[in-house]
Amino acid sequence: MKVLFVCTGNICRSPMAEVIFKNMAKGKRWIIKSAGTHAMEGLPMTPTAKKALKQRGWKVGRFSATQFSAQMINEYDHIVCMTDGHKQSITRHTDHKSITVLDVEDPFMMPLDVYLRTCIEIEEKLKEVYDEINSSGQ
Repeated sequence: MKVLFVCTGNICRSPMAEVIFKNMAKGKRWIIKSAGTHAMEGLPMTPTAKKALKQRGWKVGRFSATQFSAQMINEYDHIVCMTDGHKQSITRHTDHKSITVLDVEDPFMMPLDVYLRTCIEIEEKLKEVYDEINSSGQ
């Protein structure tokens, strides 16, 4: 199973989702990555996103932003977008059988409490995504 999380810059929401989902899927042979529709390749996760994850007890490793590319559509079994706008952006030229939209607002440049709320929201929404993917038997 290959799962891709998509947001705008790939420095806040999608990396947070990637970290959380990797921890949730520990022991699975899943490939879990993230990308941005307007990412600057190589940028680190924002310090506030990293701090929010750590405060929530998630193990955070090395991270650098990745730009979404059209070929990713066919590389991943399941794509999770942070907003419907991200889904529309990545499916402009092609369709994908399994895309989930989480509807998570962008916390970029906001204070830590906003990042913490975003982290909790992503955690809650990813429980459903994890259950759905896990029950599919892939």
